[in-house]
Amino acid sequence: MGDSEAVLNLEEARRKIQEEKPGKRRELLEGFATQPGEEVDRLLMSFLEDGSAEVRRAVVAIMRRRGLEDREFYARAAEDASALVKRTALAALKSLDRLQQRRQTLSYQLFRRVGGPAGERTRDESYYVRVLASKDKQARLEGIEKLAEVDTAWSSQILLRSLRDESWTNRTAGVAALARRPELDLDAVYERLHDQLWYLRSTAIEILGLRKERAAVERMAHLSRDTNVEVRCALADALGRIGGESAARLLEVLLADSNYTVRTKAENAVKTIRRAAQAEKG
Repeated sequence: MGDSEAVLNLEEARRKIQEEKPGKRRELLEGFATQPGEEVDRLLMSFLEDGSAEVRRAVVAIMRRRGLEDREFYARAAEDASALVKRTALAALKSLDRLQQRRQTLSYQLFRRVGGPAGERTRDESYYVRVLASKDKQARLEGIEKLAEVDTAWSSQILLRSLRDESWTNRTAGVAALARRPELDLDAVYERLHDQLWYLRSTAIEILGLRKERAAVERMAHLSRDTNVEVRCALADALGRIGGESAARLLEVLLADSNYTVRTKAENAVKTIRRAAQAEKG
């Protein structure tokens, strides 16, 4: 089964689950509890708006078991009208607090072992390479954020490695840092448009979109037929940011995409380009 087919099945699953009674909805959602993937996360989290408190509580419990570390999600659930949902969410928040405290200790120890606390000694290339190779996700994130402030030739190369991070949060931080680099090696970004990992293709697209690289539109054209829905969604968003006639033409392909989310993003991108064109005309 291809990635795009998998996401299509998840969207169909969402519609079918919503048609069931609360008890059955909870049972079906539990069936997704061990399935990996950000698409599954989004499916499950969407049911935090369910009309049944039983279902909402189940969603919070499932996401806690899946290791979700989104405080905003749990904080929203903690404001639920149901006391049961609220207690489940508050327990998840307390667990996150304990995990954060533990990670801060581990992170401090790691930074001290590798390069010392901030200001004590110069942090060089090898320091950041080791930090980004840490098994501690929070330590890697802190390393990416600190590296974003380092203006050297090697810092961009290490930031490019962060796009392979298993954490979506960390990859997003890497994308944001690279998009701000005025002298980024775009060839290195273009190479990742052909990588076997879908999220490397996706993050490369995001970088080019945030930088509004019009020359990149042609280089990204083949991704309009990518087998992964997330990649095609990223492409639609990027084309809307980049704008121009070439981007609008490529969006025509995505407007006919088999996936609803891709089509919706393409429609929004086309509207963005049209508004920009009208604004230019005055």
